[in-house]
Amino acid sequence: MLLQSNLWGAAPLMHFSKNRPEGRVSIVVAASKREYDLVLSEAEFFFPNTKILHFPEYTQEPYEEARVLPEVFAKRASTLDALISTNNNYIVVTTPYGLLKSLPPVDVFRSATADIKIGDTYEREELEYILAYSGYVHVEMVEGAGEYAFRGDTLEIFPADSEIPCLIEFFDDEAERISFVDPRNRKTLRTAKSVRLLPASEALFDTDDLKKYITDTDILDKIELYGKYAGCHWLTPSVHNMGSLMDYVGESYNFLFFNEDYRSVFTDYRVIIDDKMPSDVPFWKNNFLAPSRMLFYLVPERVNIMADIATAESVPTHYKSSSMLMAGKKGNLYQSMAFAMDVIKKFTNDGYRVICPIESERLAQLFSDFSIDYEYIPAKIATFSEVDKAGLYLHPEKFRGGFIDDKHLLAVITDEDIFGTAKKRPKRGKKELYSTTISDLETGDHVVHVDYGIGIYLGLVHQNIGGVQGDFIQLEYDNGELLYVPLSSIGQLQKYVGSEGAKPRISSLQTQTWKKVKAQAKARAKKIAMDLLKLYAQRKVEKGFSFSEDGTMVEEFEQTFEYDETDDQLAAVHDVYNDMESSLPMERLVCGDVGFGKTEVAMRAACKAVACGKQVAVLVPTTVLARQHYMTFFERFKDLPVKVDYISRFRSAKHTREILASLAKGELDILIGTHKMLSKDVEFTDLGLLIIDEEQRFGVAHKEKIKAMRSNVDVLYLSATPIPRTLQLSLSGIRDISTIDTPPVDRLPVITKVIKRDMEIKNAIQRELERGGQVFFLHNRVENIQQIAAGVKNMLPGATIGIAHGQMNSTELEKILMSFYSGNIDVLVCTAIIENGIDIPNVNTIVINDAGHLGLAQIYQLKGRVGRSGRRGYCYLVVENFSSLTDVAQKRLKIIQQLSDLGSGVKIAFYDLQIRGAGDLLGADQSGFMVKVGYELFITMIDEAVKELKGIANISADTEIITGIPHFIPADYIEDSKVRLDYYRKFSEAEDMNSVRELLYELSDIYGELKTETENLGRIMLIKKLAGFANMEKVYLYSNKVKMTFSKGTPVNPQRVMEAIAKAGAGSKFENEYTISLFFEKEDKVMDKTISFINELIKIPVV
Repeated sequence: MLLQSNLWGAAPLMHFSKNRPEGRVSIVVAASKREYDLVLSEAEFFFPNTKILHFPEYTQEPYEEARVLPEVFAKRASTLDALISTNNNYIVVTTPYGLLKSLPPVDVFRSATADIKIGDTYEREELEYILAYSGYVHVEMVEGAGEYAFRGDTLEIFPADSEIPCLIEFFDDEAERISFVDPRNRKTLRTAKSVRLLPASEALFDTDDLKKYITDTDILDKIELYGKYAGCHWLTPSVHNMGSLMDYVGESYNFLFFNEDYRSVFTDYRVIIDDKMPSDVPFWKNNFLAPSRMLFYLVPERVNIMADIATAESVPTHYKSSSMLMAGKKGNLYQSMAFAMDVIKKFTNDGYRVICPIESERLAQLFSDFSIDYEYIPAKIATFSEVDKAGLYLHPEKFRGGFIDDKHLLAVITDEDIFGTAKKRPKRGKKELYSTTISDLETGDHVVHVDYGIGIYLGLVHQNIGGVQGDFIQLEYDNGELLYVPLSSIGQLQKYVGSEGAKPRISSLQTQTWKKVKAQAKARAKKIAMDLLKLYAQRKVEKGFSFSEDGTMVEEFEQTFEYDETDDQLAAVHDVYNDMESSLPMERLVCGDVGFGKTEVAMRAACKAVACGKQVAVLVPTTVLARQHYMTFFERFKDLPVKVDYISRFRSAKHTREILASLAKGELDILIGTHKMLSKDVEFTDLGLLIIDEEQRFGVAHKEKIKAMRSNVDVLYLSATPIPRTLQLSLSGIRDISTIDTPPVDRLPVITKVIKRDMEIKNAIQRELERGGQVFFLHNRVENIQQIAAGVKNMLPGATIGIAHGQMNSTELEKILMSFYSGNIDVLVCTAIIENGIDIPNVNTIVINDAGHLGLAQIYQLKGRVGRSGRRGYCYLVVENFSSLTDVAQKRLKIIQQLSDLGSGVKIAFYDLQIRGAGDLLGADQSGFMVKVGYELFITMIDEAVKELKGIANISADTEIITGIPHFIPADYIEDSKVRLDYYRKFSEAEDMNSVRELLYELSDIYGELKTETENLGRIMLIKKLAGFANMEKVYLYSNKVKMTFSKGTPVNPQRVMEAIAKAGAGSKFENEYTISLFFEKEDKVMDKTISFINELIKIPVV
């Protein structure tokens, strides 16, 4: 055993790179999950020519029923696959957990790996068996690693270790083509001769085999209902004699530890694992190795220990710690950088190579710019091989710490050495704007037809109507009346969304009621547009304060932010600063869900105001939010000469008087409070900025006082409900809106599980309470919520239970929520009233009672209320009678249970949240019209009214296409009606021939050779779209001619029409001033020529 010391920070990996024996697998053991990521960064930097294999530990607790994250298992599977290949010169980075966790035997792993090659034959049943055995999940739409679906003769699969999905096309049983595709549009990115499908789970067994060894009835029930449910990988030892990572490594290996006491780590860890074991049934224990078995591999000659602190037995090395260089020399940001540069200059003058690993892009850029004053231009490097001469180098990753190597003239000085704090870089979430489209419809959903009103969607049907064969959307209206909507008119349909679960009235095809309702809604939309424009005009004549001279305080405040800002957060800050520096008073709305960073935007605005000598008021609707904001503001401003305080009904009268006296004297810079701040005794010396959080939740009387308070003061509104994109666009230039869409960062995904018994509910709540957390128990019926709360109390007599619902008075409700926020209530039994704007980091479990009757969008929103801190969140869906649910509900719950998430193929609808956002922006009294005509149609009406009042021409018709040319997607080409409907929607949105060709190419790539009817569909849908732009009312398409009728009043330029006819090479006939017919010789070109003609026509300027 080689035990060396004085190896500080990243020095062990540097030292190991010079002394590592070749031809062996080196296993580098990081002490913890956090250290694991840093060690990986160091290994990849110092070993640029050696393959570094990642072997992370699971993100869930031992024996926890949750799916291994696909990206975690992809790395584990890739490493295992590499280790059983011939090369044995790898470096494996792992943790004690990674070494102790048992694995399926090598031969089982090999048999669960499938190599698909072009020209080889595979029976579909055999493939499905292998995929199920290997842990792949069968879904409707493939969107994530470890998922697959069959589409006719094509297998669409997302390999466990791939970043993009793969299409495998078969001719009978022979693999004919393999292509990797863009997950957004399924466009081919590259083709391949073969694809290796690594296992997507460690649950490598057949469920029938499992049933032979398991006697626990609960487990057997879950297997029967859900198949391989999330977390069933813990059952693998009941079927196989488990192996270990060392079985995959082979006989040629060595270890690198960073702590002399490495042996006790394994024994201590095993004690923790055994404490979490569900029962003493032997197979549970076999999920982890006995420490003695692991220690068998740790023979002294194979173990290297490179520690920082010297002991009597250790051999000291020549390295020194870099942290000692800066000890006691920290000042503000610029002083810290200046001192660091003095140290760096001394090193480089002595011929040293100085490497600064700085993870934060912002700090790296700041440091790089600062170093120019010292006549340095730092070189940006990815690996140590690029460090070839004396000078300053920047590396964009984080290390555990720095070191000085005098022997090799090398200094590694970290961001922590320079700035005195370790900046965390958040993992970027995908920036996705979810929306509901017509293709998300389920049978029974309400839809809005612009001309016929609100009906019920019955599905996609193939009919021969009026001699025209094609697909139609079947809708049911009042008294069972049926309407068949041709797919060319799909743009006339919208999924009905009202407000907060309100049910719409089904329209009748026999009366004029819908026309009257629509006319009323249009009038109201016009009034809203006029009010908004009037408000905008008033603001433009008011004078405000220009916040420009803010010194260095704002810059210092920004540099102490713990994270890298997201792009849209920076954009929002930029918008706010610009507004504040303008002479016009600011009135900006910043939207973003909890955790998206809008509070940081508000605090930067507050800092700018205080730096310019002004006071700031932060107005919030509840005492809970007041307390929460105070704690956030206080923490951020504690190192600056800024005084922050708050008032609410829960602060004593004496304390409140002292605060208000301080405010009136100008001693208090930022005051946070509820509507109590609007009372007459609250006097600001010089109020410059008013920040209003969740304004829509204040009453009418309070809003009037706010109006008086905000005169000539800059106002910043914060909202936790998203504002719909359509509304943002229509209000651009009227209301200043900044949106922060980037999801919360550095959060573990919330695990979603289906449970059904009281004992499971009790265990779920108890687990959260045992780790010091709190629980939401959601029961959405007020009439029996007391009995449900009593039932929870009986289950857990030691827990404190609270009740919250919308029928309580506001004071009582606020007291309960404040008590829950303060940690005095363990379990809050509540309706869906759970505050969206309140962030309670300690609540990380939500139990949703009777979940089978909730939509996926509702479940998504509710589960988003937990897991908002660094802790894992859990969402338990209670479904007592699974078999009584509809097939669709059963199928979705099955996927949820398998993926321990909401699954793929499900576009989460944020519409109900967006409606609230729209209501908040436009005024709550508009919700009645949203219920009557549907949210989307009402927003469209407002958009049109704003354009009309601004004098923007809106010439566009919904053109009716009359044709006998077959144009549809055959059901035998795409079997899934939802997928078919989605392609109809995509074709309806195409605005040029290139877009149509791309869609046709996508279809042929996924489903094979195009059908003539589908090619026709692409062209006819485009004709409809272009004809709408030309304001045509009807287009009649025949085999060799086309007849077009313009809407009356359309400005038509005869000369331009004649030029377009000449270019199309057509004969023509004008039937009247608004109707024209074109004649063509070749039948097969009539659609292309029509497209060409209309394209020429719409180039005419509209007047």
